[in-house]
Formats: sequence, structure tokens, C-alpha cells
Amino acid sequence: MRRRLEEGAPPKRHRLANAAIGAALGIGLVFGSAGVALAIPAYNQAVKVSQGDGGTATITTHGDEWFHYATNSDDVVVQKDPSDGVWKQVVGSGSSLSLGAAAQDGKASNAISATDLNTTEAREAYYKLGGQNYSGKTESGAVEDGPITLSDIKASQSKATGSGSAAARPSTGTQTSLPLLTIVVGFKDEAYSNDFDWNKTFFTGEYSVSSLYTQSSEGKFTWRPAEETSADGVDGNTNTADKANDGVVHVTLDQDYGKPDPWGAPGSDGYNDYINDMEAAIKAAAKYVDFSQYDTDGDGTVEADELGLGVVFAGYEQATGSVPAGHNSIWSHQSSFGEMTGSAYQVTDASGKTIGIDRYIVQSENESMSAGEQHQSGIGALGHELGHFLGLPDLYNVGATSGAWSNYSTMYLSIMDVGSYGCVDHEDGTREYRPTFFDPYSRYLLGYITPEEITKDGTYTATSETDPSGYKSYIIRVSDDEYYLIENREYESFDAGMEPYYAKGDGTIENKTGGIVVWHIDNGIATSHGYATATDPRLANTVNDWNHRPGVMENYFERAGYTAHPNLYAPFLNATENAAYGASKLSLYNGSDDPSARTDTGITVTSTDEGSTSMQFTVDFPDVTIAAQPSGALYTTGAKATALSVDLSGNTDDVTYQWMKSTDGGKTWEKVATSDTYVPSTAKAGDTQYKVVATNSFGYKAESEAVTVSVADPVEAGGMYRLYNPNTGEHFYTASAYEAGVDVKAGWRYEGIGWYAPKTSSTPVYRLYNPNAGDHHYTTSAAERDMLVKAGWRDEGIGWYSDDAKGVAVYREYNPNATSGAHNFTTNKAEDDMLANAGWNQEGIAWYGVKR
Repeated sequence: MRRRLEEGAPPKRHRLANAAIGAALGIGLVFGSAGVALAIPAYNQAVKVSQGDGGTATITTHGDEWFHYATNSDDVVVQKDPSDGVWKQVVGSGSSLSLGAAAQDGKASNAISATDLNTTEAREAYYKLGGQNYSGKTESGAVEDGPITLSDIKASQSKATGSGSAAARPSTGTQTSLPLLTIVVGFKDEAYSNDFDWNKTFFTGEYSVSSLYTQSSEGKFTWRPAEETSADGVDGNTNTADKANDGVVHVTLDQDYGKPDPWGAPGSDGYNDYINDMEAAIKAAAKYVDFSQYDTDGDGTVEADELGLGVVFAGYEQATGSVPAGHNSIWSHQSSFGEMTGSAYQVTDASGKTIGIDRYIVQSENESMSAGEQHQSGIGALGHELGHFLGLPDLYNVGATSGAWSNYSTMYLSIMDVGSYGCVDHEDGTREYRPTFFDPYSRYLLGYITPEEITKDGTYTATSETDPSGYKSYIIRVSDDEYYLIENREYESFDAGMEPYYAKGDGTIENKTGGIVVWHIDNGIATSHGYATATDPRLANTVNDWNHRPGVMENYFERAGYTAHPNLYAPFLNATENAAYGASKLSLYNGSDDPSARTDTGITVTSTDEGSTSMQFTVDFPDVTIAAQPSGALYTTGAKATALSVDLSGNTDDVTYQWMKSTDGGKTWEKVATSDTYVPSTAKAGDTQYKVVATNSFGYKAESEAVTVSVADPVEAGGMYRLYNPNTGEHFYTASAYEAGVDVKAGWRYEGIGWYAPKTSSTPVYRLYNPNAGDHHYTTSAAERDMLVKAGWRDEGIGWYSDDAKGVAVYREYNPNATSGAHNFTTNKAEDDMLANAGWNQEGIAWYGVKR
């Protein structure tokens, strides 16, 4: 049983910290024996089928194993008439459906469309027209085992120490492997092929199942042939390629194929035929296999981390929609006896021991993609189903017929979607069915890759599967529930199977190469909807159902002017798509199933490289800036102070603050608070500088200017307040806290205490005002005062006094280019020198302040 992992609430805290893979994926796993029936998707491509009169019709199959239907080229629902084998239009409504004109004829006036099949009654009636029974189920009721990761396989391998054990162990070129047994089953009315080489298809061929898993796991895991004694000529075996210990067993059952329906109602004829076929196949194959050697833990049952079991039924693949007349078919799937009958199937094996067989895969021996065309089934079905065998969920929509996310699909970029139908068109006109690689989420889930984490702006290099340096992927963690995986996918090796679908694009954009692919992972959905749970089994295998936000999906470019309308044929970042769309913008679902509720993280990913096995891409994280600085202030001792604050711009999501203060003129700083505002202390007199550092969720920092808060004892004379007029450039000095406060309110900028003046001394400082220029001047010279008064300046009396003890020098500078604010006074010799270097005239010491 798999422990329940609840989908989290919308994230309220962003992070960049590294996490172990289990934590990152939200996996809490224990293993059981039950398995969920999971299958490949419908082919979903138009195929030509033969009609009874010798003509053909074009149909497309939709859906999955639980419910599937077909439409013709007019999007009319069609059904195959079991009485004559002719595909016909379905007419009527609700439960009152019937067969009408042939599928290739003109659209009937009362023909139905896919939306008319939304009700259980309509589905039951549709299946009945085809001679089948609709179970009404939309998913398995079993509890799914968790993913079988590399660590799980290694744990099983560590137990396989006995000399007779043939369970998990290393294989040539990989760290570890699992044995895979393939049982090819013929029937009295459907013989298996005598010349299909399944060992080559599954194990030894260049594009075999073993090769697919070896490459996808970066050499960490593969499947190897199970030990068996079946061979050509033994017990009537007529397959010329079959050899002992090649992992393939051929058996012919003394019974007809029947109409096996693993999704039919329990007890129905189709359901009973399926169980009968499966038990007979295992019983017949057990003559050639010592199953007990794969029971590593000795519990009497062969489990999924001990042996892979594939059953190939003679006949045709039902999911393509094209089955030649006179032949049988079944929909490829993964299931278990535990789910179907309640317990493992007990069989006596070649060693004479009774052993339980539970989980297995079923696929068809042949595929037909068009009337008159037939070929040996490729590895797409088995590769896909073995993914389920290891615990991977389907990435296609398995349940909903419509929803807010109906336009989204992972498409051909994963074998866990329609990538299982990947194909390569060769120059000689032949077509090879070659599935695409696994998506990076599936690889990550199984422990095959460890993406490098990106936490800052930069240019990075992603390499595809065939690059000499090996596959290289990346991860950007945006929140506790959502992250992005970045990889490079090119039309090469197994991924050559996606070229026919993406190369021509959508008519407005072509992708002659692959490129960088950015995947959005909603971890809450991917985990809670990937497997059935004891509390809500309906969530099983619904990762990308259309009625909720996707759990695993490419970060598509959205079509301009639309909401939730992606360009499915533009999944890559490369020079071509950059010219058409620009950067890929990363968004968050924030726990909402409404596509319009997505928010922009501000993170962008861009690549202007031509597609190649090694491509660069640039990640740009949003920064944060100070839009409005904190303001300095002056207070008397004990007065109530106003909180210091800043206004931010840029990405301000989940910003943290660090306020600091300095009492030594900015030489050293002390951390004082982490709130968004800070109230300075007025407990004692003196100058204190304050500043704040704001850090956003991506680690970007913005530091404010340092501002001065002055606190003075309430005396008649004391601190000399310094203010600055940003409009005139004048510095103003006053001993009056009241006057300084009035000026600050009028727009002057408070710059702190300039110096401290004695209450009285023998050296007064005269203050004058120029009513024409709006400028003040200060001097200890009575002669200078009198000269300025004669020139029209207004005498404003004694402004303060100079310290006769000459404690602190106050320097005077003159700007010969200014008409207002021409003089500046400062105790800071560095400021005096700086102004001189800027063109001011140094005029020496004007007066003195009190040394404190």
C-alpha cells in the first residue's frame, strides 16, 4: 500500500534549498502486491480500415482502456457492426443509439459527436452496438505500488545472494538489471508468428527495450533475458528465432482466443475469457521456467522488483483501431492477478515448486495502422507498460472527456504518453515504430537522473542523450509544490521517433530540429494523482486529466489572445521558436485548477541556439529594487519615532527584510530586525544610521541608502541640523529643531546633525539670507556680514556659536559655478576634499563645533 500524500495548499513560502529526491518528489513508499491496470493511450491518429463492401473508411480511435470510441473524418462517432464488420455512423441520443450509414458516407442528420458520449447511459449504449459491455469504471479500484526506484532494485539485489537466485543483479553496461520473461501466446483460432524475433526486439536489437532503458537510465538500469528452456522445435514450438535462455517462451493454448475484456464487469463473458487466457498462458509457460529462483525474499510470490513478466497475445493491437477481419485483438496494458481475482495466481513451475505470479504486462503481437498494413508490434507498448510495471503513471488524459485543460497534452515527448507510438520514416519508404524517450520527471522519479539545480541568473548547457558528454538536465525549484525540469531533446536515437510529428510544426512554425524543453511539475498533483490511495482510489493515474491542473506538462508557449490554448507543436526552445515566441516565461499554478489563475514568476528561459546535442540556454531570475528609500529624521530624547520603511519594485514575492544600524558613521553595522518596517529608538541623544536589505524568493538582494536618525536632548542650543534642498542645491543649517521640522515637511531632505554648537561663546556665527537668490550664508566675520547686508542680504541675527575650544573643525567650500547653494559647511574632511576635486574652492575652517 502506498502512504497517502495530501496535495498541499497554495504555497506561501518559496525556497531554493536543495532537497533529496524523495523529498523533492514527495514520495513516501511501501510495496505491496497489487497493481493497477494501466494501458497505452489510443493511437489517436487517423487510420484507414476495411469495410465489408471492399471499400475503406478513415477513423481515429480516442480514449484509453476504460472507455474508447472512434470518429470518422467528419468527427462523427462511429462503431464497428459486429454482424458484418462494417464501421458505421452512430445516430440517436442518450441510451437510444443505433447504427446508421457507413462511416465513409455523408454525415447523417442525427449522427452524434464525442460530447454526446459523456453520460454512462450513452457509453453503455455505444459499447452494446459493438457487442461489448461497458463496465462503467473509469479507473482501477486497486491500490498501486509505489515506484520501483534504483534503490529499491538494489535492495532486492542485495538479498539475491544464493547461488540459485536469478533476480536483480548487475548487467553488462549497467549498474543493475531485472530479468524479463516474455510469454508469446498462440490460440487455436489465432496462431503466433513463426518468424518474429522477440529476443532481438526486447533485448539485443539496437532499438530494443533493453536499449531504451539503458539509455534512459544513463546506464544505471536495464532488463535482461530471464532464464527459460523454451526453444524452436521443443514441444511443438514453431518459432524459428526462439532459443533457450533468450527470455522468450512460446506456447500454444488448446483453446480459442475468446473475447478477453480485462475492463469488463467481473463475471461477464469477456472478463472470464481474459482470466482464463491469462491463467492458461502462465500455466503453459511454467513448464519452461523456474519461477522460484526469482522469489528473492522467499515469500512464495514473484514480485515486480524480482521479475518482469510480459505476455504477448497473438493477434492485433486494439488501441490503433485497425484490426483485420478474422483476427482477434486486445488493448495493451499492465495489471495483476491480485487486482483481477483477489490474489496471486498459484502455478507449479519447472522446479516443481508452487509459486505465486502477480503483476504482468499484456501486449499484442501485431499492429495495423491502416487497412492492409501489418507489422510486428514495436517496443512502444512494452516499453510503456514496463514503465507502469516500475510504477510510472500515464501522462495522457485518462478520464475526463473535457475540462479547463483540454488543450494540453505531453504529446510525443514521453513514452508515457503517445510517444509510445513514435515512428521513423526511412528514405526507402519503410516506417519503423520507435518510441520516444521517457520524460525527465519519469527519469527523476525512478532515480535515473540527478538534475543540477539552478538558483541564479546564468547561461547553462544542456546535452541530449547522444551527446558525447552524456545527458545533462537541470531543475529550478520555484516553490514547495512546484518546480521546473529542463532538458535537451533532439531527433536522435529513440527520439527520432518524434520527428514526423514535430518537424512540420503546426503550419506557422516548423521545428527541423529539437531543442531545450522546459517541463512544469506540480508536485502536489504528480504525487497524489499518480497512484491510488486508500482514501481516494479515484485519483490513481490521473496526473494530467483535463479537469484539474496538470501534474507533469511542458511549459508551452500560449497562443496570443487566448487563455489555456498552447501551441503543442512548439515545445522546444531553439533559434526558430525564439524568433517566433521569444523567451519561455515560467508560471505558477498556485494550487488552482483554473488556467487563468496562473501567475508569472518572472523567471524566463531563453535559447537562441540552433538545435544540437549540446545547447546553451539562459535563465533570468527576477530581481528586486528599492523604489523609494527610507527617510532620515530628527527627534528629541524620548519622542515617539515613525517607522522606517521602503517601497520595492521588481519581483517582490515573499520578500524578507534585514534592518541594520550603525553608531560609528557606517564603519560597522549591527543587525536589528527582520520585519518589513523598523521603529528607531529615541532613548538617548546621538546620531544613528539605518539601512535595510530586501531579499526576494530567488535570493536577489536590494540594499537601501543609509539614512540618519538624530536624537537630541531638549536644550536651547545643541545639535546643528543639516538639511538639503534638492531643487536649489542649497544646504541649510539651523539650531532649531522646530525650524528643521518645518523645512522637512516643506520638502527639504534631512541629513542629520552637522555638528554640535555651544549654547554661547565669544564667537557668534551670523546668519544671512539673500531674498533674490533664496540662499543662506553663514559667517563669524562681522565685516563680511556688514558687506553682504549692504549688498542686499538680510541679516537674520546670530544663528549659533562657534566653540572657542576649537573641538571640531567645520570646513567651508565655495562653488564658483552655482548661483544658489554656493556654500557648503561640513566637519567631514573627506567631503571637503571631494568637493575640491569636483571644482569647489576650499575656504578653510569656518568655525568650530563642540567635541563630544
